[in-house]
Amino acid sequence: MAWHVGRTCTALALGLALGTATACSPPLGRAVGLTRDGDVLTVLTPLCERGELGLISVSEYDSEEPHQWRAHQPWGSGLGGVRSFPLFTAPPGWTVDSTTLTALRPGPLYFLTVTHSGSDAKESRLGFTVADVERLQPGEVLAKGHGGKTVVLSVKEFRAKALDDC
Repeated sequence: MAWHVGRTCTALALGLALGTATACSPPLGRAVGLTRDGDVLTVLTPLCERGELGLISVSEYDSEEPHQWRAHQPWGSGLGGVRSFPLFTAPPGWTVDSTTLTALRPGPLYFLTVTHSGSDAKESRLGFTVADVERLQPGEVLAKGHGGKTVVLSVKEFRAKALDDC
């Protein structure tokens, strides 16, 4: 089954208002996550005060020719207010500049990468497979934990730990 992404960002207004971090939660390796509502996959990323989200890409590396979907915004455009958006859908005002990948398929390893700009620019990368996202239950987020291992967190846990990454 291929994952196709619709334009609706349903349950991810589910409060990614990246509120307060809990003191006892260990931080994520780098904060970017994936959640799903039916067939809709949604990217979650924190909004740190020190920069804006500027580049998003999804890449498949298990084929002879890498396939990629990538979108960016002009640096300094002030559109850094993005916290969640459907996979393969550029946030408003963004430019899609690579579309050799438009759906996920079972088998390959994918990498979701987001890059934040600013004086403390950082890249966050999450490796995942279709099997990983198929195991997600409502309200769960696939994220990268310490040591690069993929972990499943609640949205609340992801929110709290993502703030530690800022």
